[in-house]
Amino acid sequence: MHLLLMIPSSLLLLLLLLHSWHYRGRRATLIFFIGCFAFGVLRGNTIYQIITNLLGGTTLPYLMVRPVVKVWQASLQECIGWIFALYLCWSTVEWLLTRGSDGEKVPLFRLAGLSALMMGTVAYAVEATAAAVKWWVWTIPVRNQFYSDVPFAGVIAWISTGVDFLGVFLILYYGGFKSRWRWLLPLLFPLHMWLHVKVSNIDATWLPLNPAELWHWLMLCALFLGVAVGGPLVSTRLEPSERGKALPGVRQAVFIALGGFLLTLLAAHLGKVRDPYLLISLVPFITVVLFIRPLWAAAFCTASCLAYGFMVGAWSMLLAPLLVLVVYGSGLPPFDSRLSCPWRLRAAAVALLLASVVVFLGYSTRARRYADFSRIGDTLQNETTETGVERLVSEMPDPPKPEDSFHLNQLGASLNKHQNYIAARAVLERGLVADSTYPYLWINLGWSCMHLNQYDRAVEAYERAIQLDPVDIESYVFLGQLYEGRERAQEAEALYRRGLSYRPSDIRIVLALESLLYRQGRLDEATSLLKGSLHASGEDMGKLYARLAGDLLKMGKGDEAMTYYKETIREGVHQISAAALSLAYIYWKDRNDPENALRYVRLAAAVNPVAEAFTMKAAILESMGHADEAQEAYRQAAQAQAQAEAQAAPKGN
Repeated sequence: MHLLLMIPSSLLLLLLLLHSWHYRGRRATLIFFIGCFAFGVLRGNTIYQIITNLLGGTTLPYLMVRPVVKVWQASLQECIGWIFALYLCWSTVEWLLTRGSDGEKVPLFRLAGLSALMMGTVAYAVEATAAAVKWWVWTIPVRNQFYSDVPFAGVIAWISTGVDFLGVFLILYYGGFKSRWRWLLPLLFPLHMWLHVKVSNIDATWLPLNPAELWHWLMLCALFLGVAVGGPLVSTRLEPSERGKALPGVRQAVFIALGGFLLTLLAAHLGKVRDPYLLISLVPFITVVLFIRPLWAAAFCTASCLAYGFMVGAWSMLLAPLLVLVVYGSGLPPFDSRLSCPWRLRAAAVALLLASVVVFLGYSTRARRYADFSRIGDTLQNETTETGVERLVSEMPDPPKPEDSFHLNQLGASLNKHQNYIAARAVLERGLVADSTYPYLWINLGWSCMHLNQYDRAVEAYERAIQLDPVDIESYVFLGQLYEGRERAQEAEALYRRGLSYRPSDIRIVLALESLLYRQGRLDEATSLLKGSLHASGEDMGKLYARLAGDLLKMGKGDEAMTYYKETIREGVHQISAAALSLAYIYWKDRNDPENALRYVRLAAAVNPVAEAFTMKAAILESMGHADEAQEAYRQAAQAQAQAEAQAAPKGN
């Protein structure tokens, strides 16, 4: 299935490159394609840095299941996807605006606006398909009935690339504006990324949105106004006399790319998923393409919506296709000429004003409910009795709504952090009443139940969490441990291997599977697994080296074990003491090299002054004939043992 994504997109991208070279010229082609690739790399790495360094996350909000090549933290597949989608949307909208006329000019703002909005239709189609066939997986909760399980963040992200890069490129390259202020437009992308750093609301009363939400809404408003106004007329294609001889297929490149793109998605839907529920995600995109004949688009959209509504019954999901029909119908010939620009602008302003009121009221309700949850949550922190917790939870806004699941999960996670597991369980279970498809609720509930010794409930919670969010590695580790504790080793192994299929370099799950194999005596498999993970990186690399060295030592491969013990010491202080003691033992007993043995045992004693380290040091010194130093080491060992026993002794009243 990954080849179905990578091979067609790469071939179709090459065809679009030839199309651009022929119709737009060498200079525009090089600037667009190189700039778009650089934008993709910069965007992927910027989002990763914001999430990991500034927001404390561990990964991108989406995970490429089998990335072909990575440019730092950005996937090459993703960069190719941005180039393909942005150029395809630009060329398709350009063709729709001119109906294929060779030399006609197009309104610049309408071209940029409709192209960016078409990116949203592509997002809807691609994200639904990708989630179904596991091309990539969103690591944020994505269950959303209105968008056919596509996260709204995903749709907005695709549209924003049409603004941050394509819109800026079109205005700077083709706009012909003389004002020097136009060169500030490239700052839109860093400003957009910077606004994602603050995740809390600006103000819960008069502006109950966070900066990124406000930015996205203003961006959508600007796009709709741009479509209504039209803007200056520009030509984004070379004159016929300036073009060279076209290679076969170049004239039809856009149509071939559209057809190939749609066939790829249909192959994934019909060949792999076979779920009619997801086909609604293709309707907005196909509707836009069919605007080559407006009546075709209207007939297809109407028939699809009626058929889908009657078969599935989810009528609320039809808003997206109908919105596409209205926007493109009013912005493309011949309908755009029926209304003058002032009337189009007034209609767009009224529609956006009404939509802004609806958005404001929705977010205000969310903010008020969040304030209630926070107030009750502050009291819950100190309530540990079942009766008291039940009373406080009953005071929460009722009935629970799906949007409450986010707030209740945050509160439950906070209570877990404060080790108030009784209150956390009650809050999280109420969250599941609001939305049982929100995976983080199940993840945090599993943690609560595990600490309350409710192991059956914990197993159920983690199993449901993995079903909803198959890339949360901690769920695999904890559920695997629960399986092992209940003597379900085969299920635990299958679970760990499934987790590795999503994140093959995650050291946590590698170590969990290695421990299981080690306890079963499958040392060859355990060492092969660890060696296959040596290319990974992370805070647990020291543990990986130490485990590998220990396994090799048990297998009688002391020379190879020494190599990895030394890597353990270089990796960090967490594993130094055990690794140094093991190295000292190898040098002393296997190599008959007491000098090096003494060097490593001194390192172990300096890092972790336990009796075991001093006892080995004394024995090595005795074998070297240093009786006085050995006696001092034995004294230090006795002292360390006494201190350890004193710390372990129970405290009196």
